[in-house]
Amino acid sequence: VLVPANLQAIMSQPNWPGALTQLRMLTTGSMIVPLPLIKAYEDQGISVVQVYGSTETCPVAAYTTPGEGKTNPRSTGRAGCRSEVRIMRPDGAPAPIGEDGEIEVKGEHLMTGYWRRPEETAAAFRGDWYRTGDIGALDEAGNLYFRERTKHMIISGGENIYPAEIERVLAAVPGIAECAVSAIPDAKWGEVPAAVLVPTSGQTAPSTDTLNAALNAQLARFKHPKTMIYADALPRNVMGKVVHDDLRALILGK
Repeated sequence: VLVPANLQAIMSQPNWPGALTQLRMLTTGSMIVPLPLIKAYEDQGISVVQVYGSTETCPVAAYTTPGEGKTNPRSTGRAGCRSEVRIMRPDGAPAPIGEDGEIEVKGEHLMTGYWRRPEETAAAFRGDWYRTGDIGALDEAGNLYFRERTKHMIISGGENIYPAEIERVLAAVPGIAECAVSAIPDAKWGEVPAAVLVPTSGQTAPSTDTLNAALNAQLARFKHPKTMIYADALPRNVMGKVVHDDLRALILGK
């Protein structure tokens, strides 16, 4: 499974896309995949299959099928074989179709628990259901839409803001290779979103006016990043995931 950072790195190679003429399909996951990345590979005839899961689900709980990268690119698929997925409200009641809530997974593929950590194991399960700590929704067909990790959600002045929602808008702006959004402290609102953007190699970085125009067209004002900076790369761990502590340090250091 390739993470989006891998897909972006492949596209930056001088022999892209010629070296991939024999590739017909790839799988990607671990975070929301920017739509421009999906389109770039689909346009080359490479089916992008998204997967959702975690170490605790060993590891895939839901996945798309070839072709859905074009027809339903925002979905992370449907529950896999012998797997079930549901969405739960904070009060423990099932969420209706289309409503965001915590993603829970049930199936024979789940871990049995954390080694010698019984309290954490108990907190991670609701009966036979594993509580992922992720936010998502289901549609009428059972397609899962991953929104955000609960721990990364920004609560600004009492409003919930999903960083991934902002990242999707900014990543679609021509000249942006990738971006990441995180919370920074704010005296008035408690915390506000801030963004780090990596410009596409060899292209002029989009102006603030261009970025704001994209944000204004698609997002409510309170969701707009209060700070936007450019960097050569996003801070990532060995798995290719953005390290949010380092991201915030980068933003605040500017």
